[in-house]
Amino acid sequence: MTIYAKNRLLNECRWSSSREATFLECRKKYWYTYYGAWEGWPKTSFDSRSEVDPLASYLYMLKNMQPACMFVGSVVHKTIEWCLKTYEATKRLPTLEEVRIHVQNGVKKGIQESSQKMWKNHPKHHTNLLEHYYNLPFDSSPLEEKARSCVDNWYSSACLQKIALNKRAAWKGIESMQTFSLEEGVEAIVVYDFFLIWHARQDDSFMIIFDWKTGQESEKVETQLLAYAIAAKICFSVPLDKLILSPFYLSQGPQGYKKYGAKQEMPIDSTKIEELKKSIVSSAKAMLELHPRKNAEGIFPTPTSLQFPYTEDRRHCKKCSFQELCQATNYQEKEKEELGNLVKEKFASCMR
Repeated sequence: MTIYAKNRLLNECRWSSSREATFLECRKKYWYTYYGAWEGWPKTSFDSRSEVDPLASYLYMLKNMQPACMFVGSVVHKTIEWCLKTYEATKRLPTLEEVRIHVQNGVKKGIQESSQKMWKNHPKHHTNLLEHYYNLPFDSSPLEEKARSCVDNWYSSACLQKIALNKRAAWKGIESMQTFSLEEGVEAIVVYDFFLIWHARQDDSFMIIFDWKTGQESEKVETQLLAYAIAAKICFSVPLDKLILSPFYLSQGPQGYKKYGAKQEMPIDSTKIEELKKSIVSSAKAMLELHPRKNAEGIFPTPTSLQFPYTEDRRHCKKCSFQELCQATNYQEKEKEELGNLVKEKFASCMR
């Protein structure tokens, strides 16, 4: 995102696998996430807003809520990022015990923040667990055990010990965002957990893109991996025969480490790559059709919530952080002003 006129951030519409998933799951959730919650973050010394809109503030809080399974995943990712960046800066790999302490402290800190509702001070910087917020059954012990098991499996894995730490590996990025365009006006984003260049021989090298997974294998992962391949081709001019995609399902141990692509048992399907390109363009254009144009001040105004209906499939609702607002409206369409009044009336205690 870029700062534009009057020190305001520009709300741009770029395709990502998570944005598309939200768009397909529920258009109302999509509006809450990408429009209603926009500028709901606390004021800073450099922004020109006279105040923070209460509806945006409330939706921003809900947007940053996490179910326990996603929370554990984020703590594991942050611990691996810390470990890799520590090694990158000092050339000393933290010990396994240090990594365990780091991840366990992260889990305990997040649970404490959530139970004490520290997120009221800043929803993005303090954990807010969906289970706490909605008074659902919650047990922290399995979370700590899963987090420790995931980092143990990662630390002892071939991807770290035999590849990342090998002299043939040239590290290129840790938690690295790549933006690419498939055609004019259509931009997309992927984030590589970790990627490097592997020098197999003096005149031969490959790009390896790693993706840490704390959940189970699913069809969505394939789309994500193929999007990584598209970005590698566009951003780094890496052809498919010089690319290896390595998702690592950390909870599975060594058997969770997969390799697709160059000289691997599982090739990257070029036909699926072309199909995904078309799908991304189509999906991005569908989202852009509902995205407003910049006004005279160079800002995208918020589109009306009425353009984004509630899903008719309620199966996802019980896991959705926005469920209390949808229930408060009884799934009836409301204008932004009506939603704002409802929030002030019913959910003022959730506000900062």
